[in-house]
Amino acid sequence: MWTTIGAVSEKIHYGYTEKASNEPIGPKFLRITDIQNNNVNWDSVPYCKIKEEEKKKYLLSEGDLVFARTGATVGKSFIIKEKIPEAVFASYLIRIILDDSLDKIYISYFFHSHFYWLQIHEGEIGIGQPNVNSEKLSKIVFPFPSLAEQQIFVQRLETFFHFADEVKQRVAAATTPVNHLPQSILARAFLGELVPQDPNDEPASVLLERIKHERAELKAKKKTQKRKSKTLLDFN
Repeated sequence: MWTTIGAVSEKIHYGYTEKASNEPIGPKFLRITDIQNNNVNWDSVPYCKIKEEEKKKYLLSEGDLVFARTGATVGKSFIIKEKIPEAVFASYLIRIILDDSLDKIYISYFFHSHFYWLQIHEGEIGIGQPNVNSEKLSKIVFPFPSLAEQQIFVQRLETFFHFADEVKQRVAAATTPVNHLPQSILARAFLGELVPQDPNDEPASVLLERIKHERAELKAKKKTQKRKSKTLLDFN
């Protein structure tokens, strides 16, 4: 069947408003800019000052989904998949806490689908600052199979992704030597290795020495001719 995100969510809410600090004055403070290529380097995430009773409202846990609600990355999501340091999330992010009827990885894949993005961009007009709010996220419609089917879907999809990664690695491994071919071909060409070699041909070192000697002889000959021409002019 189909349902909405709001129907399977325990909570959808905005993050905490505070200034970030590089000093460890409180928990980590996850911002939009800390999420790059669907990854977070927690070592570089700053900290923030927050009261204990407030911190409980915003603490991130495994399975939480956070969304950029404004700016160039609006609508992009990130799932907390592993153990993380104590962290809260900033106000330009929206968090969705889903109930146990959903496989969190299944729904995170949905949030990367074309059908999700069609709903996010629906009704956008003009060139104003794009944004997403909690109400719009709660109304997002998605396919809602049984939990067992969701898990089968995740297993199959991750198998395909693993295969795709292997293909990328093979292509990269094959591309690297190809990129170096022009240089290697030029090097071999100048060494005369691209055509069958005559064993009677003189070595390159001998050829270069002979060319150098012939140039010196030609230069000396030109100087001699120049002196003779000057002598004839003086005599006349």
